[in-house]
Amino acid sequence: MHIGAASFFIILAVVGARVSLLFAAAGLALHGLFDWAADIMLADPSPDWWGQFCVGVDFVAAAYLAIKLWRKQI
Repeated sequence: MHIGAASFFIILAVVGARVSLLFAAAGLALHGLFDWAADIMLADPSPDWWGQFCVGVDFVAAAYLAIKLWRKQI
């Protein structure tokens, strides 16, 4: 499952770099949600605090990128 998710996020990053950085912002937000959801799964190899940490970091980064794009500063 993690390999499939990693492949999806890599594809979003490549599309974001070539087409629009909005895809990269969406990928950051989705990655945070994925880590949060993986936190409640039994086969999650990460520490207990990782899901909440990743949601916080990824959402802030995604919001920052989206705001910069919306204001046309990038």
